[in-house]
Amino acid sequence: MARMCRAEVFDPAEVAVAHVFSRTVRRCFLMGVDPVSGKNFDHRKRWIEQYLQQFAASFGIDLLCFSLLSNHFHLILRSRPDVVATWDDEEVARRWLMLCPHRRKPDGTAMEPTQPEINSIAGCPIKREEIRSRLSDISWWMRLLCQRVAMRANREDEEHGRFFQDRYKATRLTDEASLLACAAYVDLNPIRAAICERLEESDLSEHAESMLQVRSQVVPDQWDQAMSDLSEFRRTEAHDSWDWEPENMSIKIEDSPALAT
Repeated sequence: MARMCRAEVFDPAEVAVAHVFSRTVRRCFLMGVDPVSGKNFDHRKRWIEQYLQQFAASFGIDLLCFSLLSNHFHLILRSRPDVVATWDDEEVARRWLMLCPHRRKPDGTAMEPTQPEINSIAGCPIKREEIRSRLSDISWWMRLLCQRVAMRANREDEEHGRFFQDRYKATRLTDEASLLACAAYVDLNPIRAAICERLEESDLSEHAESMLQVRSQVVPDQWDQAMSDLSEFRRTEAHDSWDWEPENMSIKIEDSPALAT
């Protein structure tokens, strides 16, 4: 039986919370210490953090939680088409041009778009509405993230071809219980990978809190009670004793139908 298309599970026009993850090719340690070559690629995790910060400030998508490891990463994202719908045409164009700029500074960051560049999008209804849809589309977030990390890593290694082994995998989280359970699973990944013994020793959780602050500044007063519960839960000692295996969790994660890759 054919699997459902991703677009049939995640409608860009509705608010959705999803756990997404992506692995490097053959699960090689291309974002950490490679035991074969002895090279340390930890700096690539910082690349991803920088992109996440940029995306959280430009997309209409909330970054709720993330974990970066040596051969894969996890994100919990919430699409906000309702927020994007409140942006005027020029705001939509400006945000997109900060993500996909026509011009860049010497350090590679986006230059502030000019009025003619903004008008080229804002003045074209078909193009504008397509971009408005992209700004709350989790697939576009992952597309740009994986593409940029892969291109940058291949350029650094003087290689070509795939960096991530496949399209990202996604599971839709349909209620607060599944969200909290999945957040615990994501947060505990560094402990499972022996990167740290306690969450307080990992800078990933601290960076995640920073991302939440950035996002709340961009879209103030948009956090519902579930997000408050998540923040409180992640600060408790429950993480230290939680059995990280999804099948052993007392709160089950509700899987979406299988997604096409």
